Amino acid sequence: MTYTGKIINFELLYADDPIKDLHKRILVDIDQAAEEGCDAIVGLMLVDGFLYKNNEEFYAILNAVQDYATAKGIKKKILVLGMAEQYQHKLDARGLDYEIVFWDFNVNLVYQSYKDKSTAQWNSSADKFLFLGGVPSRPNRISLLYNYYISGLLENSVWSFFPPWTDNDKIECRQLLKDVPANIYDKFLVDCTSSIDTLYDEAKDYSRLSNTEIKQSNIHNTQWCQDPSYIDPKVFESTAFSVVSEGNVYAPGNDYRFLTEKTWRAVINRHPFIFAGEPEQFAHLESLGLRSFTDYLTIKDYPYITSIQNRFNAIVDNTKHLLETFKEHSAQIQADVDANYNVFLQIVEQNKQTLDKLQQQYSLTDIDYWFGQKSFTHLV
Repeated sequence: MTYTGKIINFELLYADDPIKDLHKRILVDIDQAAEEGCDAIVGLMLVDGFLYKNNEEFYAILNAVQDYATAKGIKKKILVLGMAEQYQHKLDARGLDYEIVFWDFNVNLVYQSYKDKSTAQWNSSADKFLFLGGVPSRPNRISLLYNYYISGLLENSVWSFFPPWTDNDKIECRQLLKDVPANIYDKFLVDCTSSIDTLYDEAKDYSRLSNTEIKQSNIHNTQWCQDPSYIDPKVFESTAFSVVSEGNVYAPGNDYRFLTEKTWRAVINRHPFIFAGEPEQFAHLESLGLRSFTDYLTIKDYPYITSIQNRFNAIVDNTKHLLETFKEHSAQIQADVDANYNVFLQIVEQNKQTLDKLQQQYSLTDIDYWFGQKSFTHLV
């Protein structure tokens, strides 16, 4: 059965009252859909999916939207999730008449960034590892970097680290390294400040400004916000492997069944990696068929070590070991990075098939605008 559908953005707005404003905007869009003769709505939750919306306040909005849409003659309601998608059972349990469709948003961001550009080939002659940071107040950023710092391994690394710049980040970073004497901590911040380009530094406040400040600023027009996944392939070609500090979840989110551009960027640039993320993320990584490179490490079960500090110690030991031995396994590693690249392409194709099906079933006319961009700014 085919429908006449309209795409409606269900993402949270940068607004003083995001939930209330989102609800109002969805109702306005439903009115427009009804006026255009639509009998289906395709709601977009691409950036975070249900990661931060698995709460009663948002379920109440979905219920109210459902009732309003039904009264307006909308027969079919779809939610397209870009991550954190495994929530159909929670919708069903609440009597919510939405069908979840998954479309991998983070894979698409990386694909859009690199599709018209060259990507890296693995350089088995490199002698350094790559460790890219971001927001510093995460254990797998500042704490792991400190472990590398005191071990001396940064001499064999290309890394980025942005020392804490907001009051909250300064407090959280210091708490993460609370046992480090003040003079050593201060020296560490100075010694380890590093970036591979200026792009993130120009836009790093995007996640730190208030909703009103976001609206008033021009930060979403910065080069990084317009293309957040792209890093020059030369960075990967000059290094032997990555230590991927995957994305963290802010409370109240607690679902780690996702991978961000941090992992996919290494995959598309054919980079081996050691995974510095949560155990649930690593399990998700393997469930997708990605090669994890644990065969070449001394502590093969490191991703599942529950103690964060012990896990970081294992990551440092594995990094040192891989630096010393990866050339012995170059043929196998080359096969692994090629296999991972093919997994990426398979997901890209699955994304395309999903969009083709949506377009055919719901007669959508603005697919390219919503799904064909390399940024998130048009969604938030």
